[in-house]
Amino acid sequence: MEEYYILPDARYRENNLGSIHKRITVIMYFYYFETIEKYIKYINNIPPFFRIEIYSSKSEVLEKLKIYLALNHNIGFHLKNNRGRDISTLLIEAREAMLRSDYICFIHDKSSNAEYLKEETECWIENLWENMLSNQLYMNHILSVFEREKDLGILFPPNPIGEYLFHWYGDTWLSNYYNTCELAKKLKLSIEIKKENMPVGMGTVFWVRGKTLRKLYSLEWTYDMFPEEPLAVDGTLNHAVERILEYVVQDSGYRSAGVMTAEYAAWLLSKAQDYTRSMFSQLQKREHVFNMHQIKTLDRREARLIQYTNLHKQNYIYGAGNYGKALYEFLKDRSISIDGFLVSKLENTQHNFCGRPIKKIDTLLPERGIGIVVGVSYETKNNIEKVLKKYGFKDFIYGF
Repeated sequence: MEEYYILPDARYRENNLGSIHKRITVIMYFYYFETIEKYIKYINNIPPFFRIEIYSSKSEVLEKLKIYLALNHNIGFHLKNNRGRDISTLLIEAREAMLRSDYICFIHDKSSNAEYLKEETECWIENLWENMLSNQLYMNHILSVFEREKDLGILFPPNPIGEYLFHWYGDTWLSNYYNTCELAKKLKLSIEIKKENMPVGMGTVFWVRGKTLRKLYSLEWTYDMFPEEPLAVDGTLNHAVERILEYVVQDSGYRSAGVMTAEYAAWLLSKAQDYTRSMFSQLQKREHVFNMHQIKTLDRREARLIQYTNLHKQNYIYGAGNYGKALYEFLKDRSISIDGFLVSKLENTQHNFCGRPIKKIDTLLPERGIGIVVGVSYETKNNIEKVLKKYGFKDFIYGF
């Protein structure tokens, strides 16, 4: 079940972070030297009683961060092997910090080498860091949710959205379902992972109740378990770990959810609505659909109509309006021949539609071998059904 917490603008709320007496750790992995400055404000947002552990495989990155964060005395800096990237940070280097903390935020930097993805990657970065570490009072909201919702185990930021990034509206499993299931076996998870249920979270950025990930550390992780660079786009152990997190949490008896700021939620709603309109416009032209139900049932509807029309020597569409036309185009695209259209009342000037003859329903005999596909709006379905039965037609099917 996908669930999101949209947390209000924390600036107008009293800060009571100090009342949460828990061990709280923020674990960060940095790789890109040239983008460090954009993350400093988020690190400075972190309350002084949080412990911060920073990891990098580049000594120059750590040195630059030390200069920016010299006044913060609650930070540990750690040089690590780059093999496994942020995943090996989580599973090997930060293991002890993860296991000793009550609440953990794990986060990392991100970059894109592709010019066409740079703008959307910047939006993705803002998504990750704003929805995890926006400001002290927002973090207070996150921790308060954990304290209040005793069955909540992990919170993820929303998946990225963009014209090229497909993760928000696409299939995030791709070639990672089977390697995720394989990892689940190694971890001895007792829950079922279904291919049709994609994970809520798809990356290693999250807030988590520490004890819920203990099973993740039941394996003795080593660097040679991770693929060497360059890392494949999909199908590696790294990608499986990214997607196994919420299942590990669920296996421990807790649930997963998403979290975002109210400001980001407003932006996301506007962007998603714009993308949905664009996608639906294309689907409407190419698949002749009118609503989301028709899109979601497209495969089933296609198979049902092909099977029905193949069983009949002659096939007619009942209805010569927008729905009838859309249904005709839908069937024509699938090489299904339609012999004509049927209507209750025939106008004097109306003799054909879409290049096919129009007949009045009472001029056609309900003979065996005649199939009728009803192409009308949902509001008129019941009335049409009464008309068809009145003239003896019992063998018909709805086209939508």
